[in-house]
Amino acid sequence: MLPLGDLWGEETLENRFPELESFAKNKLTTLAEGYQTEPFHNLFQLPMSRQAHQQMLQLQQEIQ
Repeated sequence: MLPLGDLWGEETLENRFPELESFAKNKLTTLAEGYQTEPFHNLFQLPMSRQAHQQMLQLQQEIQ
């Protein structure tokens, strides 16, 4: 998925945000590429579940 395959601390973002990962448009996007994407939600299929949306907001806050 987006940056979700990247290591973040001791685990991958994919493992931390599994619901969000399922909505990724491109599962090979890196964290650096994802960080530069504006608006951030363009990395994901819409509409998304509430849980995925919450995970997206959390991820977005963490990478800023």
